[in-house]
Amino acid sequence: MFKKLSLVIMTLLILLGVEGVLSAAPTGLEVMENVYNRPSGEDMSADLVMTLTNSRGSTRERSITQFSLDSGGVDRKMMFFLAPADVKDTSFMSWSY
Repeated sequence: MFKKLSLVIMTLLILLGVEGVLSAAPTGLEVMENVYNRPSGEDMSADLVMTLTNSRGSTRERSITQFSLDSGGVDRKMMFFLAPADVKDTSFMSWSY
């Protein structure tokens, strides 16, 4: 009796484990579509680092603080460049209707 019960339990555990292995993982495209389509809320702030790479492969970095507000179908963004010195205190404003 105990051996039969153990065999049934082991078989069920194996079948459950195989189902998890056989289920397909999402593709990269599906992950990106889910990220793009998820609700992002009405407001947001972020500290960013922008890396610019030219055709020769040399890079430059920009430190940015960004604020965003989405209200009534209008998306407003403000970006403030913090570093390096040649772009510090430069800002960028974007309104999307």
